[in-house]
Amino acid sequence: MARPTALLALLLALAAVRSSVGTCPDGKYGDTTSFTCQDCDSSCSTCSAAGSGGCTACPEGKILASLLDTTSPPSACVTALECGADTFADTPSKTCVTALECGADTFAYTPSKTCVTALECGADTFADTPSKTCAWARG
Repeated sequence: MARPTALLALLLALAAVRSSVGTCPDGKYGDTTSFTCQDCDSSCSTCSAAGSGGCTACPEGKILASLLDTTSPPSACVTALECGADTFADTPSKTCVTALECGADTFAYTPSKTCVTALECGADTFADTPSKTCAWARG
């Protein structure tokens, strides 16, 4: 049977390893199985889990889009055109959002899949405040 001091030392060492995994540098995540910091997927700037679905921040030119919906992880880094159905790239938050979640004074513009200002709504469209979309003008 292990002596109490040896067992205590083992438990303290395990606790130290577990806590160090929670402090991994950018570009790495804490693997709770091996208790080590592992590299993020190359598509991520920072991550919380393995693979392209574990991203928490993206490199320049990419935005964070949930693989399940627009609010829950796991998330992947995508281009605006890769945002899911009925979601749009919101530049300030660097995430894919629904039209109603587009930032203040911006509207969902379907052709580019981005949130744009009223002046950036395309030809034959207008900024429709209730729907937060660039709606097609009827002629």
